[in-house]
Amino acid sequence: AADPVVPAVTPTETVNPNIDAPVVSVVTSTETITPKAAEPADTETVHGVSKKIVDTVRAIPKGQRPDPSTYLAKETIDNQLAEFDGGASYLVSKAAFDRFSKGKDNVGRPDGQFVMSGKQLDALLLKADGDLALIEKELGIPEGSWQGQEFVRIDIPDPRSLSLRLPDGNESGANDLWVPGGKLPTGQLEAVVNQIPTGSYTETSLTASVQKLKDNAAAATAPTKSVTPQPADPTVTETVANESGTPDSEGTGLRARDRLRKSVLAAEGCVEQTLEDGQVICIQAE
Repeated sequence: AADPVVPAVTPTETVNPNIDAPVVSVVTSTETITPKAAEPADTETVHGVSKKIVDTVRAIPKGQRPDPSTYLAKETIDNQLAEFDGGASYLVSKAAFDRFSKGKDNVGRPDGQFVMSGKQLDALLLKADGDLALIEKELGIPEGSWQGQEFVRIDIPDPRSLSLRLPDGNESGANDLWVPGGKLPTGQLEAVVNQIPTGSYTETSLTASVQKLKDNAAAATAPTKSVTPQPADPTVTETVANESGTPDSEGTGLRARDRLRKSVLAAEGCVEQTLEDGQVICIQAE
């Protein structure tokens, strides 16, 4: 009998649904990734102070700005204030000075008077030579504010005694051009002091101050004349006499006699005098 035909059996693959199929990753290309460059450091500054700090402090409403010690190193503050040890100065219109300070016990703003170092003001005034427009620019004064006015200079020999400090920008004298860090917009140093008592400052007109500075500068640069001593004339012999008229060396002693006679003439009641044996005789009027 023919063998029975056994149908072919196709094996059935059982998939367990609870087991995830393996994931095969196929790399089709190699990609080189360059790391993103780090953000550049904040190197922009305004007269040595980070611009970010300057912008941040200036954005704070006036009256709420922080003390400079919160964003400046102590060494920086100390070094800047040391520049005022030779004296501090400021300029003020004569009209304002006469109205608010003349004859008063104190001068300057009650909440802090802005000042600059005396030597820097000297240099500025020499440079400007009375040009108020240039002075305005150097001092951070709004353009045209000082034109047509007469000014006086106030000099303070000992600003340390008046609580010398860096401004914080809350002072009434701080305008829109104020920059944190104790420097003017042009880089000149500035500070503030308490009101200045009478006797602790000197007042000079701006015109007189500029002229004095110019005279001093001219004197300092004037050429020095060299004088060569002339040899003594050996043919001239000078006689030196003592106070009594007696010659100290050969001679008549006339110079001493003249001195004696002049002194005797000054004596009250003397109308005539005679020199005898080195003695002065005074003949008084009858």
